[in-house]
Amino acid sequence: GRCGSTLLSKIFDALGGVQSLSEPDVFTHLPIILNHAEAQGVDRAPALVPVVRACTQLLLHAQLARRPSEAVVLVKTRAFVVHAHALLRRALPEMRALFLYRNAIETVDSKCMAFLQQPMMTFLRKHRLDGEMVPKMQQTLALNRPLAAPLAALYKAHRPLHLQLGAVGVMAQGWMSEMGAAQRLLAEGQLDCCLRYEDLVERKQALAAANVAGGKKKGKTDEDDEEL
Repeated sequence: GRCGSTLLSKIFDALGGVQSLSEPDVFTHLPIILNHAEAQGVDRAPALVPVVRACTQLLLHAQLARRPSEAVVLVKTRAFVVHAHALLRRALPEMRALFLYRNAIETVDSKCMAFLQQPMMTFLRKHRLDGEMVPKMQQTLALNRPLAAPLAALYKAHRPLHLQLGAVGVMAQGWMSEMGAAQRLLAEGQLDCCLRYEDLVERKQALAAANVAGGKKKGKTDEDDEEL
């Protein structure tokens, strides 16, 4: 989310034979379902594997029916779906997983431009209430779900930061959580490619062509380690 995936889609489109599918809800809800199940001590992955595979096949069939000449489908998910990567890998072992990330300041700035310009958030920011309200809204969205308890604990642990930075602190926290998950997956060899947005801007055509063309990129550079 807000990491430059629109640019990546345009680059792949320019190469030809590639189409993009942006943030399908079927993937967006997976981390929430898994979180709920884990809090109940239930392993839902075995039951979800065939569901995820069937839903993906339906999505791809619909996309390819509309644009049959573009046989490669790039599915863009929301950033937090990285927490459901293990399930996706089990359901779709043939998939290639590309993690695109952006430096923290630019990512949070993009989120602020997208979400903090709304009237309610403008009011909260003006009166310095967003540091209290945004975490509370997160907890409200998780009411009647076990997810509410971890959110409450997280808010309590980082309340001074939230009060000082407001919604920006919450967004930065999300960035750190997603990057931590990606770092673990990269270390385990679960990501086929890890791209930094700033590098993509500089070397977009070469990087995109390499990913469409073939072999999986399992390795990582020293620069990747430094950034992660």
